[in-house]
Amino acid sequence: CAFRSQYYYLDLPINVKENEYQLKLIIKDDRNKGKKIDSKNVKIATSIKTINMGTVDAYIKINNNNMNVDINCNELCVKALDIGKEKLIKDLSSLSYRVSITVNNKEEEFTLANCGEFFNDRSFNTINIKV
Repeated sequence: CAFRSQYYYLDLPINVKENEYQLKLIIKDDRNKGKKIDSKNVKIATSIKTINMGTVDAYIKINNNNMNVDINCNELCVKALDIGKEKLIKDLSSLSYRVSITVNNKEEEFTLANCGEFFNDRSFNTINIKV
């Protein structure tokens, strides 16, 4: 579902190996450049409800060849994800990105309203969404 001229929002279950995971995805880029997402200047906020780690949120900013990923998860999973992030950094770097990943304790639930700060958009929580 698209809303406003710069945002796309998706909220759906994903089935992987007979397990269902609830996925929320918000993408912001410059819609004036056409239908294709601008891979050099985009922000992505995502949240996935997992079986073993609870809900894990990721906030991804891409600016030219720089990719910053901020992962938020429950306190019990921070150390495990922080240790495992090196493989993800290596895989993403092979796509010609300079990658920075941080893993933090999740302080609040992922909602449309609290994504406004990430997108630098104060009017974000006043958007009327039609799904």
